[in-house]
Amino acid sequence: RTSALALERFGAALGYTVVSFSAVDVAGAAVYHTNVVLSVSDAVAVFCAESVPSEAERGSVRAALAAPGRVVIEITFEQMCAFAGNVLVVSSADGARSVLVLSETAASAFDAAQMAELKRAVDSVAVLRIPTIESYGGGSARCMVAEVFLPRSSERGH
Repeated sequence: RTSALALERFGAALGYTVVSFSAVDVAGAAVYHTNVVLSVSDAVAVFCAESVPSEAERGSVRAALAAPGRVVIEITFEQMCAFAGNVLVVSSADGARSVLVLSETAASAFDAAQMAELKRAVDSVAVLRIPTIESYGGGSARCMVAEVFLPRSSERGH
């Protein structure tokens, strides 16, 4: 759901390596948003490899996720539908602590080994009870959190 040219320009402007892929849901329809399929932090990534039909693209995504020594937790379509890909690792204001934010639905979708891996990768876990958002809003915990990567106003000279 993006322009390949715009994505390449964006990556070049920010110094990112672009790993482009197409993802589908269990019925084969295009996935509406990447955060259903994939969540990436410095220490851990959650990835629904089943949703990437191209073996080459799937391999590229796996390699890019694992390259920096990050733990990669692969989830199934069933787990993806239970919002397991819609999780987010956030940091404390000073960057000293990391917290995994996820819904009860997502938490119950991970098996014991996956949850143990997630807990090892972060300092703490915040499990939210948000059935109304998930049932009627179509999203989950990650959709409710604004990610701000700007420097503090004091660092920007304000």
